[in-house]
Amino acid sequence: MQSAKCKIASIEFQEEVVPGCFRMGLSGELSGSPGQFFHILCDKEDFSYKIHNLPANRLSLKKKPILRRPFSIHRLREGGIEILYKVKGIGTRMLSLLKKGDTLNLLGPCGQGFRIKETPAILVGGGIGVAPIFALAESLKPSSVTCLLGARTKNELLLTKEFQGLGINIKIATDDGSCGRKGNVLSLLLSHYTHLKTIYACGPLPMLSSIIKFAKENSASCQVLMEERMGCGMGGCLCCALPTKTGYKKVCEDGPVFDVEEL
Repeated sequence: MQSAKCKIASIEFQEEVVPGCFRMGLSGELSGSPGQFFHILCDKEDFSYKIHNLPANRLSLKKKPILRRPFSIHRLREGGIEILYKVKGIGTRMLSLLKKGDTLNLLGPCGQGFRIKETPAILVGGGIGVAPIFALAESLKPSSVTCLLGARTKNELLLTKEFQGLGINIKIATDDGSCGRKGNVLSLLLSHYTHLKTIYACGPLPMLSSIIKFAKENSASCQVLMEERMGCGMGGCLCCALPTKTGYKKVCEDGPVFDVEEL
């Protein structure tokens, strides 16, 4: 793991990929590996001019966020990285208002990324959890990868064209059946898993819980990226402590990627 350092990054682009979800390109001395994250300071003194004329029904930004927010590496590219995020609160709403040329204070890369194995891979992404899965997909041979994508509805699916552009075989499940198989990604996993494949997954906790249970029952090689609220992002505050077989571990420092054998 690389040691995390504070860095200033410049925004190269910002685009809304589906309603409420944004992709941001950042340039600077940024690097890392799939599964690692950057802890981003969302508070800036010059935000006042950006939020002064917001309609009253927009999320209030008067209370500035104090803590940084963790964002997985979505893409690694020459001279920078990309993040993919969903607007959920004040911090992400502030990020969504930024434009090309604005700057951000980042701490990272943080945490332990995916440990890539020389076996065929099944990548499982649910909702915004596809963000780090895409970075992993770009580091693997497309012919050895099957990607299972899940969302509540067709309109919330992310990156389907981008995964196809990598030459990766993708399968889709939606809760309402509006695209692909009706149901969750576990039903897809049951159809495509063999003991020769390694599972890499990121998504909402209920999805990960079912995948962890499946992996343990089938003695499957499986790594999951866990999401937890964080304070410092450096292992000091213990906000993101996660119970494991060997005691509590810190998601920000010991994770966010864990082997299911640990959990």
